[in-house]
Parts: sequence; C-alpha cells; structure tokens
Amino acid sequence: MWQRLTSWLVRYRPFVYGLLVGGFMLWAYFRVTAFAATAHPATIWMRIFSYRDFNSWADIWTYMRDLRTGIPPVLSFLEVASFKVFGSLGWLVKGVYRYSIILMLLLPLLLTAGRWRHLLLTLGMASILLASILYIHPGNPQLYDVMLPTFILLFLVCLRGAFRASWPRWMQLCLAILSGFFLSMAELARPFMIAMVPLLLLYAGFHFWQKGQQRRFLLFLLPVLLFSGLWHTKLLIYNDGQIIWSNHGGTNLFRAWMPLVDQEVMNPLLQEEAPPLNDFGWAMNNINTQIHAENSRVRSQAVIAGIKAHPGAALALLWEKTLIFTQPRTGMYEHNPDAPVLVWYRVLVKGLFVFLGLMLPVALVRGLRRWRYFFSWEFAGLFLAFFLSFMPIIGEEGEEARFLVAVLPFLLWEGLILSDWVTEAAAALRTRRQGH
Repeated sequence: MWQRLTSWLVRYRPFVYGLLVGGFMLWAYFRVTAFAATAHPATIWMRIFSYRDFNSWADIWTYMRDLRTGIPPVLSFLEVASFKVFGSLGWLVKGVYRYSIILMLLLPLLLTAGRWRHLLLTLGMASILLASILYIHPGNPQLYDVMLPTFILLFLVCLRGAFRASWPRWMQLCLAILSGFFLSMAELARPFMIAMVPLLLLYAGFHFWQKGQQRRFLLFLLPVLLFSGLWHTKLLIYNDGQIIWSNHGGTNLFRAWMPLVDQEVMNPLLQEEAPPLNDFGWAMNNINTQIHAENSRVRSQAVIAGIKAHPGAALALLWEKTLIFTQPRTGMYEHNPDAPVLVWYRVLVKGLFVFLGLMLPVALVRGLRRWRYFFSWEFAGLFLAFFLSFMPIIGEEGEEARFLVAVLPFLLWEGLILSDWVTEAAAALRTRRQGH
C-alpha cells in the first residue's frame, strides 16, 4: 500500500504539487480579500506631506528631488502618481498588499530542493503565519512591511532562475535583470538595507562568476545602477551629500536606546526643526530637511557615547530588546488581538528563533571551514533571518509585532533548512549504526 502510494506520488508529483500550492493560494486569497494596507501610506509618514501638495507633475518632480527623509522613494512615487492619475491608491493598498503577503510566504519554497517535506512544512507554517498576520498587522499595516521581504525573496528566486540551464537563454537574461531590479527595490524599501547591498552584490557576483557569466552580471547590475544608483546620486547632488536615503535613522536609534543617552548634554546641541509645510490642521514639523539630518546625527552620536560610557547597561538593554522581539509580541499600542491561532504563532516563531540562535554558530563554523558555504543558498537564508531581526532590535521601539512581519518568511525558510539538517543528521546516524 505504502509503496503504491509512493509510486503514485512520484508519477504525478507535478500535478499534486501544483494542486496543493494552488489550493493554498486560493485559500490565502480569500483570507486576505478583507484586508488592506493603512489608509495613511508611505507618503503621509510623519504627516509632513499631503496628497493635496501635488497638483501637477512638476510638483511631484520637485517633491522627488527634495525627498530625503524616511519615506520609501519608489513606493511614494507610485502613491503620488497613482493619486494624480486615478485619484486613489486601491491597487497598491489592496492588490499589492494582499498579493505580497501570499507571495512572501510561498517564495521560500522556491529556494529549496523542492522535496515533499519542504512543500508540506511550507504550507503548514505558512497557514499559521498568514492567519496570524491578518490579526497582528492591522495594528499598523504598512505596505513596505510585506513588500520588503517579497522584494528580497524575488531577488533570490530570480537569481537562482538565471542559472537554470534547462530554461531558454532569453529567460535567463530576463531573470538576471529582474534579480537586480528586485534587489534595488529592496534597498529602496527600508533605509537599513543599504548595509546589505554590498554583501548581496558580492553574493550575486560570486554565483555569476562561478557559472562563467560575467557579462550577464553586468545585466544584473544595470537596474541596480539605474534605480538605487541614480537615487543615491540624487541625494549626493541635491540633498547635501546624504548617503543613506533617510535622514531619520539617528532619531529612531535614539528612541530605541533612550535610557543610555545623556539628554542634558544632547538637547542643547539640537537645532529647532522646520515648521510644517502646510496648514491642513494635522501636519507635524517638516523633517525633510538638512536640519533634521544634523539633529539625527547628534542623536546617533549621543547613543554611541551612551553605549561607550555604559557598556554593561548597553548589553543588558540589547538582551532585553532581543527577548522582546523574539517572544514574539502580537499587539502594539491599543491593538491587542486575541485568537487561538496566535498561540500556535507564538510557539512556532519562538521555536524558530531558538533554533536560529543554535544554527547560526554552526553555519559560521561551516563557512570558516569551507568558505564557499558563505555563498550557499542555505547560509543566505539564515543570515537574512538574523539581519532582518537584528536591525529592528537595535533601531526600533514599540512596534516589534509589526516589524517581525518582515522576518517571518525568512524564519519559515530557516525551518525548511532545519528540516534538511535533521534529515542529514538522521541519515548519518543510520549509516554509522549500519557500519557497526
């Protein structure tokens, strides 16, 4: 009976595989149709700008030229252009938001060997995570929370596809270009991603060189230079030589490490922020300025000084923040959802974080013994899970439940890697026993 079932699954594997994935996508689609991203999207961040600021394409051009604060530039352009052309953002806050949630939970499957255990584990974990996201994320459903992991995973999936020898050459070339495009979109989705870009460029370059496809690597670089390169060039020329595309990072850092900062020393160094740009009644100070960049730099320096002055307290605070992020939290501010699936969510995510802490040192040792392992898909998954967790731990405060959403696909991927490690260990143990 078991052999007959196994034989049938092998014979009809593509059909059954596709049926299960398609079934999950259909279920997920109906689950997400009632949800949308926030009605105050990226452009309205910190209430500096309003869509009423953009009456013409010239206004939009001026806005993009002067933009230098923590508003994702590509996403914001799509928002203001959509509002100008269609008078609404429905396709973004509904369509893109919903499909991104589904995609980010399924894409890790394409970065594995595609065995049955990978499929079943993916569908099981993705079902818990998706149901939980729909309870947690409405507390502050920012579109870039789900677009960032989707972009990173699409970068990796397209990069992997660019080396599929069985696919037509034109498709490999298109996937190489798309891989670079999605890497650039990831970098322009969150400011801290600039720290990952050199590593991911090195990672991609290694794979292109390994395959003897140096010219194809240039195609990969083209969209990176076109989008990220041009935006950072714009910052250098028009925005006082700014490098990171947000001038707000130091302020976030200050909020996260406030207990260590000597505010009596810092506050006299801060300049008065610029007044609001408009009189719509809800605008905050205009922080899209060089003054805010300088204030943010003062706050960063104060945080660094506080850490140097109190290293023990800094380590204790870092550990406390790590525990808070990895618990994990499911509520933020007044939004405190309660549902049975959240119990399973907490157990799953906490367990995956525990195993991540155990797996990372092993992965580092493997890399030190065999340096090529650092360029494996496996190591990429583990390192990205760590990086995307570490950045909000050190740089954010108060919305851990929301920031964790961007990490969930990589924890899912880590779970698939863990299943491979367990399978390999079990096979090695059987071989050892047979040898005796």
